[in-house]
Amino acid sequence: MINISPQQLAAALGGEVSGAEVLAPGPGHSPRDRSLSIKIDPGAPDGFVAYSFAGDDPLACKDYVRERAGLERWEPTRQPRVDNIARMSDRVRRPIAKAGSAPATHIYQQADGSPYLRVVRPGFYQSHWNGNAWVSGAPQGPKIPYRLPDILAAEHDDVLIVEGEKDADNVAALGFTVTTNPGGAGKFPAELAEYFKGKNVYILPDNDAAGADHARQVAEALAGKARSVRLVDIPGLPDKGDVSDWIESGGTADMLADLLRQAPERRTKGSRFVFESVSDLRAMPPQEYLVESWIPERSVGLLYGKWGSGKTFLGFDWALHLVFGMPDWHGARLPGEPCDVLIIAREGHAGFVKRISAFMAHHRLEEDPKNLVFMRSPISFLDDVGFAELKSAIAALGRPFRFVLVDTVGRVLPGADMAKEQPITLFMERLQQIGEITGGTTLGVHHENKSGDANGSMYFQNNSDFMFNTSREGEGALTRGKITCAKQKEGDDLWSREITFAKVDLPDGKSSLVVESVLENDRSNASGRSSATPRQGRALDALDEVVLSHGEPAPFDIKGVTAVAGDRWRDELFARGILDRAAKNPRTDFKRIKDQLANKFLIGERDGLVWRAK
Repeated sequence: MINISPQQLAAALGGEVSGAEVLAPGPGHSPRDRSLSIKIDPGAPDGFVAYSFAGDDPLACKDYVRERAGLERWEPTRQPRVDNIARMSDRVRRPIAKAGSAPATHIYQQADGSPYLRVVRPGFYQSHWNGNAWVSGAPQGPKIPYRLPDILAAEHDDVLIVEGEKDADNVAALGFTVTTNPGGAGKFPAELAEYFKGKNVYILPDNDAAGADHARQVAEALAGKARSVRLVDIPGLPDKGDVSDWIESGGTADMLADLLRQAPERRTKGSRFVFESVSDLRAMPPQEYLVESWIPERSVGLLYGKWGSGKTFLGFDWALHLVFGMPDWHGARLPGEPCDVLIIAREGHAGFVKRISAFMAHHRLEEDPKNLVFMRSPISFLDDVGFAELKSAIAALGRPFRFVLVDTVGRVLPGADMAKEQPITLFMERLQQIGEITGGTTLGVHHENKSGDANGSMYFQNNSDFMFNTSREGEGALTRGKITCAKQKEGDDLWSREITFAKVDLPDGKSSLVVESVLENDRSNASGRSSATPRQGRALDALDEVVLSHGEPAPFDIKGVTAVAGDRWRDELFARGILDRAAKNPRTDFKRIKDQLANKFLIGERDGLVWRAK
């Protein structure tokens, strides 16, 4: 049993303490690697749980930790060879306990630990606690899950649901947070779903028709409540077998943990539609960010710019920072642990290899990432059958991709008219569907048109949670650029940062760019007048004058903004001769100049009001 502090264990492994776990190099990895996670748990075998983000052998990782912590190497107990399948089959053929056999008692406790319901086997007789004694019959109050105090006290959000109290106790003995419902299979009450809000739930069904039906009932009851629901396939179970049979035949905590990781997320009918009250909304946590202040968790967005503006390098930079588990992205906080990332892109493998090699060389990383996945096969998001197959293939991977990058939008919308709403709305909806499967954020990379806008900009803005625009600065090779937040649904937008790129020469004589810095600069947040045409500059002067004489604080949540009615600005443009009232369509001319300035992030507009962007 391990008997050292997390700090001592981190020092022994050459790692560091991060929250409730130790992150350290895995066996055979470089000193900078942090792919091995160790949590000290007195209830687990040897007093700790080890997990490799790099997919290293679980037993090798545990032996590695034992060795570094000064424990003896684990050796299996030499026992006669046993046919585990036959053993499980023999066990389930035994008759259910009958009257006269040793009884088993299971107590359901309320949140404060006080007794509530007692279930006694054989017979599964129920009685309730009246404050002094057990009284025959189920309690009249609400249903509660078994081992409720354990669920409430857990430091993590993972909960296993089994069929029966005996199974729950056996799985809990392995160190897992586990529960069941009173009454057995087919009797999971909908009111229990409240206890699983925001939880990652793993359902371990018995191997019979009743067990399969019960698992479906539980999954459907938790749809819209639990953060995720997964059905765990326990291998080798005989007919009517359960997880207790599997444990008795030699199943271990590490083996069960591996089964949980492999279990695909289940999507039940209607699970995409969640109905919430005001109190539900108030109880929700504040917006979480995958990349602090930049990219929200579980969102859909767009990154767009002209060819050669560095948008693909920027998207890759986000992806690789997440894959390698870096603590921050140029100062913006990240999850701080290696994340699974999926890149859907029709590009030759050599380009990907170059970018990854350059990034690793720039950041002094030695081990190739094992949680970065590419999908380079041709796919059209306009093809209903093809897209359904793509969703099934992603779900079958069973990996919680925190970030999915689709590069480019045009490649997955072949032949689409970007001036029309339908293909863009369909693309954003299907991007959202991928995010629902993976539980993460999805981002499309798109090209800018000649007017400096994303092709189909208005429709993308209507359907995106966030949007960023990249632009190139200077002549010649790409060394500098700017990224501007065009939309941030839950935060501030219309701000910019300067980007610098660095060329990294590789040993094979090739080279690639990396993002070297992302910095806030006074020049990046200036009015941007130099990017306006002379006519647009005169229009901005007119807006400044109208805001000065008629501006009022904006009646919406944009701090420090003084706005003016768009009609006043239009009249001033007519008065100065910037717009011609006698033109064929002066309203269209006004809209055009307004949109051009908005697309350059020089003005903001909403609800008929306009203002100068900061």
